[in-house]
Amino acid sequence: KLYKIKKDIVLLIQDDGIGISPDKISSSKSLGLMGMSERVKYSGGHMEITSPGKVGTIVKIYIPIK
Repeated sequence: KLYKIKKDIVLLIQDDGIGISPDKISSSKSLGLMGMSERVKYSGGHMEITSPGKVGTIVKIYIPIK
């Protein structure tokens, strides 16, 4: 989903897979997640990754509207 909240564009990506453990989210070996985070930060935004148990993963990306 892509939508606007106040002065941000928000991209929501959600799946119903096996999830990601918190240690893997912050691991330096998670190159895909690190690459996404670096691109988001370069755009002045931030990224949130949550994985509520073993029922999928939610990625929210906030990019400010300039």
